[in-house]
Amino acid sequence: MKTSNITMPYPPELDLERIKIEAQKAVWFYDRLDDACPYPFATVAGVAFKDAFLKAQAEQAQALAADTQDATHATTQAIPRI
Repeated sequence: MKTSNITMPYPPELDLERIKIEAQKAVWFYDRLDDACPYPFATVAGVAFKDAFLKAQAEQAQALAADTQDATHATTQAIPRI
């Protein structure tokens, strides 16, 4: 019987979608990846968590910056000029 040389990119029992969701939730509770990641960094799970965490953190920062800019714009528009 011939065995396949094809390897999977990650173990089949590893749920990358669950890890991604964990990372997205962790962004709201942790500022640092080191504190947020429950997986060893040298594992597939650790790398997946890191990638999802950093992406979610960047999206959160961008959204917060846009909210701040909108609030600043609304405030300056409400102040009458003399």
